[in-house]
Amino acid sequence: MNLAPGLEGPALILAGLDRVIGSSGAEIEHARLAVQASPQDAAARYVLGNALASARRLDEAEAAYREALRLKPSFAGAEENLGVIHKWRGDLASALPHFRRAHVLDRDLSAAACDLAGALATLGQTQEALDTLVAYRHRHPEDRVAADLEQAIRADSAARRAKDLRR
Repeated sequence: MNLAPGLEGPALILAGLDRVIGSSGAEIEHARLAVQASPQDAAARYVLGNALASARRLDEAEAAYREALRLKPSFAGAEENLGVIHKWRGDLASALPHFRRAHVLDRDLSAAACDLAGALATLGQTQEALDTLVAYRHRHPEDRVAADLEQAIRADSAARRAKDLRR
């Protein structure tokens, strides 16, 4: 099935509804239709990447996000999701540059700030992780995810210091 140009919007809406009801096959199909109808639309590629990532089709999702970034290099969400793909593959060191770039592209994107801070903390860069969260939370004090992550990183850091002192 092909969509006429201009109908990519309804296909994207259907893909979103498919996500809500948990129909990943339909979500992927509707997102592919939106891309087919508007191949230069970075947002359609992003939605396709999300649908594929949800189905754990990581290579295809990565390709969709990379294409979204080729079309719109400043697309923070696509950059952040590339990092998530690397994280899911167990390669946090490769995820980190994507999280950093996404955070630079959009300092107000919660997912970018939190994923960056989480990756930094996991990789032992606790102070930079906390600095990232404190700066983000200064702009977004209402963000509970960021607040909870900051609290968890602080608690983990304190536990590590206490353990080191006992040695």
